[in-house]
Amino acid sequence: MKLAFYKISKLLGLFSCIRYLNRNKSAILCYHGVSVLDEHEFLPANFIQFKNFKSRIIHLKSNGYKFISLQQLIENKKRRSLNINEIAITIDDGFLPCFDEMIPFLEKEKIPATLYFTTMNSENAYPIFRLAFNYLVWKTRSEKLDISALSNVLQSYVKSQIDLNNLDQKWKFIKFVERTCNFEQRNEVLEFVQSEFGYFLTKDQKRAFTIASTSRLKSLKYVNVQLHSHKHCMQGSNQEIEKDIDLNREKLSKVVSSKLEHFCYPSGYYEQRYYSVLKNSHIKSATTCEINIVDKSTPLLCLPRVTDSDKRPFIVLESQLIGLQSFLHNLIKISFKY
Repeated sequence: MKLAFYKISKLLGLFSCIRYLNRNKSAILCYHGVSVLDEHEFLPANFIQFKNFKSRIIHLKSNGYKFISLQQLIENKKRRSLNINEIAITIDDGFLPCFDEMIPFLEKEKIPATLYFTTMNSENAYPIFRLAFNYLVWKTRSEKLDISALSNVLQSYVKSQIDLNNLDQKWKFIKFVERTCNFEQRNEVLEFVQSEFGYFLTKDQKRAFTIASTSRLKSLKYVNVQLHSHKHCMQGSNQEIEKDIDLNREKLSKVVSSKLEHFCYPSGYYEQRYYSVLKNSHIKSATTCEINIVDKSTPLLCLPRVTDSDKRPFIVLESQLIGLQSFLHNLIKISFKY
């Protein structure tokens, strides 16, 4: 019904009306990882098949959209010259498969994009634990995990069996491993889990959850590297967060020459208290994962984006890029209010 609504709305000219009303706004399009097997089924908002990414970009270009850099969008915003037909592409994290096809495609087509790169996980060749662990649970539909054999690694963990259907238990275990284990130990836990579940990740599947080395950033021309924190985490005091961002900048400055002054909140999570931290860290803009488009009044440290997905039909993506979906949400809120 939702898809039919969008199709009828476009036929009746609603898309054209909204596009005109929002003619002085622009969208920031968000991507994360590239699926190598079925990761797009596991986390649709975080992984997209390259063939679909490529077709989306081509389709957008053929529909009159122009791709501009994030820096250009921000300059347009300051000059009050935003255009609904202009889109800035962003990619979060820096997963290895993005460097196989997605980024080379953008470079070849000379399409500007911003890559928000997190650095701590780039310093090892292991998959990110929480992603790989949750994928294994999803893939095998496992309900229990006996970790008694891991007592040498998880010495102070109180439970010997994890109820994987209990989200609280599962996430307590994940966070405990991330807090107490080094990267080698986390990988040891993952190897144990694969053995227990009877399902082993292939080399390519492991790459899907692994952040690339910073050395992969050196040759980029049209993809501009920017900040995404070192630990991919915004927890702690303001001073700790500022130190983490500074470390992210320090490590990236060794391999890229661009000014590192734009930031993406890890997982899109943010609080107003972060604004002072970002200003102290000389950050000019920061993006979230809130779905909306940018207008002249949008705070630069709270920029919304439109996250693309394999699960999202193109007409739904287009409705978000022109601000129709946000318009309808606001309309519903107003209706309920009165």
